[in-house]
Amino acid sequence: MGTLILLLQAFLLLFGFVFSESSESLQCFNDYDTELKCSLTPAESETCSEYRLKALIETHHRFFHFEETHLGTCECRIDVPGFVIGEDLKINLWKEGKIWRLITISTGNSIKPRRPIITSVVQKANRDILVTVNTTYTKQPFSDYLMVELNYKIDGSDEKETTLLQKASTVHEILVSNLQPNSRYVLRARVKSSYSFNHTFSDYSGPIKFQTQSLQCFNDYDTELKCSLTPAESEICSKYRLNALIETHNRLVGFCHFEESHLGTCECRIDFPGFVIGEDLKINLSKGDNVWWPMTISTVNSIKPRRPIITSVVQKANRDILIEVNTTYTKQPFSDYLMVELNYKIDGSDEKETTLLQKASTVHEILGRNLQPNSRYVLRARVKSSYSFNHTFSDYSDPIKFQTPISLQNTLKIIIPILCLILIICISSIYFWFYSLESCEVQDQDRHYGLILKKDVDSAPLIYSTTCYESVDENSSEKVRLEREKDHGPLNIEQAFENKYYWQSGSSGMSKPAVSNEFTNVLSENFLVSSKNLDPKIYTDVNYCVWDGCTDSGTSKMVDIIPTNEKMDVVFGYPNISWSNPIIDEPFSSKKLQDVTICSHDRIVMPADEEYQAF
Repeated sequence: MGTLILLLQAFLLLFGFVFSESSESLQCFNDYDTELKCSLTPAESETCSEYRLKALIETHHRFFHFEETHLGTCECRIDVPGFVIGEDLKINLWKEGKIWRLITISTGNSIKPRRPIITSVVQKANRDILVTVNTTYTKQPFSDYLMVELNYKIDGSDEKETTLLQKASTVHEILVSNLQPNSRYVLRARVKSSYSFNHTFSDYSGPIKFQTQSLQCFNDYDTELKCSLTPAESEICSKYRLNALIETHNRLVGFCHFEESHLGTCECRIDFPGFVIGEDLKINLSKGDNVWWPMTISTVNSIKPRRPIITSVVQKANRDILIEVNTTYTKQPFSDYLMVELNYKIDGSDEKETTLLQKASTVHEILGRNLQPNSRYVLRARVKSSYSFNHTFSDYSDPIKFQTPISLQNTLKIIIPILCLILIICISSIYFWFYSLESCEVQDQDRHYGLILKKDVDSAPLIYSTTCYESVDENSSEKVRLEREKDHGPLNIEQAFENKYYWQSGSSGMSKPAVSNEFTNVLSENFLVSSKNLDPKIYTDVNYCVWDGCTDSGTSKMVDIIPTNEKMDVVFGYPNISWSNPIIDEPFSSKKLQDVTICSHDRIVMPADEEYQAF
């Protein structure tokens, strides 16, 4: 049992070795002449120099090194004096000093011919393309078993045509009917051998490019026959000559030499006395002294009218564009069968609009609503004849440019935003100007005092204050008596009243005064008060008095505040003012002395911002 397991493991190891080696592809071919070529696709991260190849040929052993190709594979070439059908070759692939792969190939089944050479590509008089290929093999019978494959396509296209020639055939004719006129083609060739069962194709030959020629002749059904030719590459127009004959009379009408046009083609013009419907023309294109391209054209099927002329482009009152075209033809019935095509687009744009007019119509009106306003358009025209089945358009007329007017909608789109901006600026200016004016004075008369409110206080110093009230119970042993010193007698306060005092709202450490019959003025010290938690007080001119405390008999009295000559502005609602004692020293400015009695149950109402606030 143990022996069986060991054998199984050895088999798996051997199978794994063989399987791992299959990732490397080694192929060897011979050209059945003088060369054996082997190609190897190495494993990843390995180079070609790590491999060597040893071939056993006629009992001689030689080592050959691999070199990397432009395709990313490794190739090794071995010169051989000759190959014999039925002979086998032993190939050893070495890596790291030991045999890595061993293969045996058969000479007959490993034939891959050398790539051929395209020797010539010629366009015949009938415009067919004659191709000649050299296989580079001459020894028979091997050369008789070679088969050439031609591959051609339009340059830049993916669609290709493939033709496999017969054995030993090296010449092929591509019919012009299978080719596009005036097109550049790319031609390649490769060969394979039918000498064995392998049928491996050679590499492709170098590409050969050729140009299909196009000879076209048109008449304007008036006085001119014009032919255009696309010559072969590297050929000039002056090598070609054309003559035209009227086939029914076999009479030579004229001949001309080709000249190069601005389009890169060759053109030739022959003046004709006139054309007749149903008449045929025989055209001979000569290259040198030989007729290279004969062709016959029908007069009616080769009509290409002269290009028209745009005579006028007028904008009407309704913004439509009126266009008139001159076809340059006046003879009937031919002129009645001409159809004008108008082509217009915005200058610089690729999108265009095309309109085909009715027969014999030369006037057209483009609706203004179909045009973009304030745009420059390019207009061209061409004509064709419905006199035959050819329907070949003439060349385009010279371009005419016209400008469309600005529309009312676009004008409003520009004017309205500007007017809105101006209106916004005016409204904002009026608002800020009005807000900066002084407000009207608001005066409120009280029986004891008057207050005058003012708005413009930019230059006034500012303070904040907070008024606090403390109640004294009527049952308290402490009674307060207030009396007026002038006309009023003593006033007994039997109900509860409120002591008014001031404290600093921004200072938490200041204790409020105790309740007593002796009023403490806490504003004897100046302080700063934050404006965040206080309602602003207004600039005022007011007469005021303060309480002077209690007498020995328990009565209280009021002391008038005598203002000084200097006037001080007090405006609440802004940062602060620095002065010694706002209440005792000079709290307000006054125009005349007036005694004001402040009773415990009275509240002073001050008008501010159209509302009333109580102190």
